[in-house]
Amino acid sequence: MNLAKRLFHVWRGAFCWDNPYELLLDYHLLRRRDPIRLQKDGAQLVVDYKSSDMTAAQDVLIEGMYDQALNATVSKIKTGDCLRYLNLGANIGAFDVRAWQFAKNNGLDIAGAALEMNTATFARLVINLEINKLLHILPINAALAAEDGHMRCELAARDTGQSAVGLHTLPQTTVQMVVAMSWETLWGKVAGPFHLVKVDIEGAEAVWLEQLTQSQAQLLDYVVIETHSLDLHSLCDRNLLALGFELLQKDSSGESTRVSLW
Repeated sequence: MNLAKRLFHVWRGAFCWDNPYELLLDYHLLRRRDPIRLQKDGAQLVVDYKSSDMTAAQDVLIEGMYDQALNATVSKIKTGDCLRYLNLGANIGAFDVRAWQFAKNNGLDIAGAALEMNTATFARLVINLEINKLLHILPINAALAAEDGHMRCELAARDTGQSAVGLHTLPQTTVQMVVAMSWETLWGKVAGPFHLVKVDIEGAEAVWLEQLTQSQAQLLDYVVIETHSLDLHSLCDRNLLALGFELLQKDSSGESTRVSLW
C-alpha cells in the first residue's frame, strides 16, 4: 500500500469512532499507547491495536454484524424488562457492548454471560465489561467442550478468534492449558431462558449443538451463529432445524464465513 492510500485508510478508520483525533495523535503519530481505547455512541472498547481486535470492533460496532439479530430480539421485549443473552465466543466483548447499546436505546435492562477461552482476549473482555459498567454480564474463561476438564489450545495473545486443538495433539511447549466446560455444566451456571444466544466458537459449533437438548432449545428465543466453512453451515442448519428453529436471515462473506439468524 502506497503512502497516500495508507494515510486515507488510517484517516477513514479513525473517523469511524467518536474519538478520531485521539486515535490519530496518540496511536498513529506518537504511537505511545497500546492497548488503545475506542469510543462509539457512549460505549468504550479497549483493543490491542496490533491484533485483530480492531477488525472485531469494526465488524460489530461499525458494520453492525449482529444488528439484525439484536433488532429482532429487542422488538419482542417490553420496555422496562431485561434483555437476557448468552455470548459463546465473546472475544473482547464487542457484541456485549453492542447488546448493551441496543438495550439502553430501547429502555431495557441487560443481563447475561460471556464465554471466552483465550486468556489474553479474556483479560480485555473483562476490562471492556467493567469500563462500560456491564456488571450483570458474567465473564467465563473456558472453552466449550464435549466434557469438563482441560484442553491444550494454541493461544495467540495478539489474535482474537482461537480454536482448540484438543488433547495431546501438540507438544506441551507450544500450547497452553485452558479450562474445558461442557454445555451441561455451562447451562447449570447460567440457567436460561435467554432471548438471544450468539455463537462464534471457531469450529466448535458441532460440540454445542450435539449437547443442546430440545427442552433447552425451547428456552432460546433467537440464535445468531457465525460459521466458517460449507460443512459447518450445513451441519448447523440440519441441527438447528431438527431442534425446531427456523432460518430467518443469513449473510455471507464469501463461501467460508456466514452469519445466520434463527
